[in-house]
Amino acid sequence: MFCTFDLGSTKTEIILYGNDLCSLGGTEFQTPFVRENGIVFLDPATYTEDIFRNLSGLLNSLGKNLCQEEDLYCTVTGMGSTILATDRRGNVLVPCLSWEFQVPGGKIEEFPLSRTGKLLLPTYPLFKIPWMKNRLGRKDALFLSLPDYVLAKLMNFQEIQTDYSFASRSLLFNDETCDWDEDIIAAAGLSRKNLPSLSAAGTILGEFDPSLKHRLGLRGAALACAGMHDHVATGYLGRAFSRDGKPFLMNPAGTTESVLAWSEDPEQRAMLVKKSPILGINTESGWRKDVLALVVYPSLSGKILDTARRFGVEPEDLFEKEPPSLIVAPSRRRLVVEDPGFVIAPQNGRGTLDDFWRSLILGTQFEFLRAVEDLEDLMKEPFSTGILLFGGQARDEPLCRLKSAVVRRPVLSFPGINGAALGAALAVAEGMGKTIHMDPLREICRRFSASEREKDFFRRQYERYKEFQ
Repeated sequence: MFCTFDLGSTKTEIILYGNDLCSLGGTEFQTPFVRENGIVFLDPATYTEDIFRNLSGLLNSLGKNLCQEEDLYCTVTGMGSTILATDRRGNVLVPCLSWEFQVPGGKIEEFPLSRTGKLLLPTYPLFKIPWMKNRLGRKDALFLSLPDYVLAKLMNFQEIQTDYSFASRSLLFNDETCDWDEDIIAAAGLSRKNLPSLSAAGTILGEFDPSLKHRLGLRGAALACAGMHDHVATGYLGRAFSRDGKPFLMNPAGTTESVLAWSEDPEQRAMLVKKSPILGINTESGWRKDVLALVVYPSLSGKILDTARRFGVEPEDLFEKEPPSLIVAPSRRRLVVEDPGFVIAPQNGRGTLDDFWRSLILGTQFEFLRAVEDLEDLMKEPFSTGILLFGGQARDEPLCRLKSAVVRRPVLSFPGINGAALGAALAVAEGMGKTIHMDPLREICRRFSASEREKDFFRRQYERYKEFQ
């Protein structure tokens, strides 16, 4: 069996897969972040106890005869920017600081960050490390992402490793060489001994602690395996899906819209790392040292759509009514959480509330299209095959239809599939030499292809939108 812990900031999912990677079942619980004095954190010891208790319940619910004799391979995906500090024995020195926590007055100055391939947002771990060090009083701390900690806990900290994609999220990493950046970690007052060692995604790291294996009632082998950041893990799944043809773009869309592509061209790598952030695109080292992922976050489309629906506005309205008189767009090249955006009334200076929400929904898809165009320009490759859509938005058929019409490409959605969890499990399976066929996944996908009339209708609106950017 394969098991993935998807460590989300809102909820944690635990999914078990059979040897063919068909789901055997899953469970979930609310991730216990708390906020005190502006700090968003959780207690990792309590959190891992929640994970082990829920895993035990899931195994028992599936039947002891099935689970006790099976070998179990566990991996992780999810929050790559949630950081904590421990000692080498796993004792927590600073609790997990959420990816959304911004250190008051935190700055990064004079660090050679051009090799990180990142937009320098204050939620990345490097911004938090000086704040953490001031609360440590010791120099031998180990700085880990939350997924690193959970994997190490499975093995009672006999091994402490991370994969390239989680390391890449820290801003301590060099995406050109796919290694810790000696200049950055030295400027942060750290050394390699303060960081986990590196491995490729899917690598078997070690055996479960015997006491945990006994608690879970497992008689077969129980092994911890290196995971992947959620966007990269979804990209791994997309690569497997499209390996017999031209590549798809990935859209792991939940609260945040995102677009993901990847490159295995070593001659492109340095250029992509340098040029991507200028276009508002992050690079992330991928599942192997020779893979570089490119990730764009165009908008908070999930939250926008949920709010619009409370006002009675649906994606279908954009097909059935005249184009909205307003234009609603981000004020920056890429929309981030705190971006106020702006509203333009280019015709008669007036617009209705219905116009506003329809325009805001449309703006999320226009920004998605701009991200696709930027990726195509950067990589010199047309992504005409289509978009693979995972996440909560894959269940939203009207939105899938709208996305296909705006982006003018087929959209293949996979409702009910956790792309990141399945991708992480697939990396483990393939690392063991297993051949996993994607036919069952192909059978459940829903394909959306817009008509030429619909494409032309939104193309004209897109040209108008770009005039005001």
